[in-house]
Amino acid sequence: KNKYILSPEQIESFHRDGCTTLESVLTEDECQEIEEVFNRFLSREIPVPGKDFCDMSKPFETPFEDWSIVNCMLPTRYHPPFQNNVYERLTACIAQQLFPDLEMTKDYDQLLNKRPGKDDAVFAWHQDMGYWPGGRALGVDETSTCTFSLAVDDSDEYNGCLRYVVGSNKPK
Repeated sequence: KNKYILSPEQIESFHRDGCTTLESVLTEDECQEIEEVFNRFLSREIPVPGKDFCDMSKPFETPFEDWSIVNCMLPTRYHPPFQNNVYERLTACIAQQLFPDLEMTKDYDQLLNKRPGKDDAVFAWHQDMGYWPGGRALGVDETSTCTFSLAVDDSDEYNGCLRYVVGSNKPK
């Protein structure tokens, strides 16, 4: 499966509000396959060196069992068979529909895991663009981006669903 077709309303919502929620992008089986790979990272079966596997909310030396948020940077770098997985293919298809006049490419991938029972597993409000180099550094005029978030567990207010400020994609 390589296609997920957006409705005109979804495209309009994305450009107006800066975000849109897409239902059923992956099947249960596809999501299960991705979750199995994620679990191999979390169990350390797939090794990730240094600060690319950490809890950014705690000192680097904190023992793994005391982590609140596992941050695994660039999982497809450290597990090449995971490159071009179904989620990457579908999000590339979606990004192309959102920005048909731009060549959109994947820049970064990340696995975040809030550990069970950790009340301090909270991400501070932030603006993703602050983490990326500007157009001048990249040698481009256009810095349009799409961030895709896949929750493999149910997301609700108790376990920390994603929140977004509608319209924060627009210049002030």
